[in-house]
Amino acid sequence: MEHHGEFYNIEPTIVWPRLYQPQFPEIHVAATSLETHIEAGKIGTGVMNASPFAWDYLEDCIKAYKNALRDAQPLSGVGVTDTISLGVFGVHCARTRAVALEEARPSSLGFAKFLMSF
Repeated sequence: MEHHGEFYNIEPTIVWPRLYQPQFPEIHVAATSLETHIEAGKIGTGVMNASPFAWDYLEDCIKAYKNALRDAQPLSGVGVTDTISLGVFGVHCARTRAVALEEARPSSLGFAKFLMSF
């Protein structure tokens, strides 16, 4: 194994024990901003989002990621990973959005206060 690039020059090297995987594992980027979702899509990595923002914002981020992924220029030696993973806080289902907001407000504010104590 060797590498001769712009920033690093690694002479022929023996890697032991031998690599088990035939290719690199998938790479993911942690993202909460719209811009980071776009950059992850441009380089063809998966994206992990644990944003505390609303569903509409999350939907915009995912759409932007998928649009950028269409013309991805993957990192050298790594294929395109089109995986999206989400960590969602404060989900509450109700008949209407207004009812969901009203019912979830006390627990969501309590959770926010808990986080701010750190």
